[in-house]
Amino acid sequence: MQEAGETGLLTWYPNSNEAGDSGSVMVNGIYFCAFVPDDIPGFNGWRVVKFDAANWTRLNEVLVPLPDPYTGATDPMVAYLDGQLQISDQFNPSGIWQEGNSSQHYFFSADLQPIGNITLADTPHIGAGSLVFVDGIYYFVSSTSFFDDLVLMKYDRDWNYLGMRILRQQAHFSTGMVFDGEHFYLAYLDTSQRTPQTFFPVYPNVHLAMFDREWNLLDDVAVTNFTLSSDMKAGRPWVIMHENRLYVSYDVDTVNKTTEEEQLAWQAYVSIYTISQPAQEETWWWPWAILGAGIAVIAGVAVTYIFLKGRRTE
Repeated sequence: MQEAGETGLLTWYPNSNEAGDSGSVMVNGIYFCAFVPDDIPGFNGWRVVKFDAANWTRLNEVLVPLPDPYTGATDPMVAYLDGQLQISDQFNPSGIWQEGNSSQHYFFSADLQPIGNITLADTPHIGAGSLVFVDGIYYFVSSTSFFDDLVLMKYDRDWNYLGMRILRQQAHFSTGMVFDGEHFYLAYLDTSQRTPQTFFPVYPNVHLAMFDREWNLLDDVAVTNFTLSSDMKAGRPWVIMHENRLYVSYDVDTVNKTTEEEQLAWQAYVSIYTISQPAQEETWWWPWAILGAGIAVIAGVAVTYIFLKGRRTE
């Protein structure tokens, strides 16, 4: 993780005064990035750009307007699953983004051609979640509201609802998730460092949780440990997996303790974790033990049979 000394500018527009909220995904050397185009006044939606990650050539670019004013564009969730690019965000007719309601999901081909869209409203949830596709099942993790708990929502390939379960209490922004073939790894923000009556001020901490294939919790690691008395708080966690390591990225901002306002001076961090594998020497003897026990039982039955047969002969 040493800096290579090479930097570049992915996107720049003359009339833009800041970088809008964004989401992205890398697929076989192709980088898809969706962000709020700040250079278009009054536009609600995303600019989606496709790059060749080998040389960062811009291959394609489309604007995606969101016609319904109650569909949010900030913090878009971007995923490439089951051969389709998917971009989604929160939908809430109340206009209050902290309240859980539903989400709008827009689908595109690899060439950024629109395929369609759906609304998921089976379990109330906000945006800022994550999505994976495993063995024909979509696993969608988000929070029931900004103030509540993380939930797992399950859908089949045709987006038929299969149920939900609560994963972690007092948590949100589950924006990073990977699957290694046996375990799900989820990066999220723990919000238990909150003011009980008003929630705010809240000092979220990044956590990394591991679940088995049935979503039973196996481990949960606190990546940061800020408290209500500190002057720092974490946000926007993400996780990628390379070989046997998990790289958890997140940002940290300082807080003015007089006003409790964030200073908008974010710094990016990456914490690295090694995935432990079960020691083979601890389990090699189990098959032999089972075989030995079976032989002992058979031998015991044979000896008993011979003994009883001899008694009858006498």
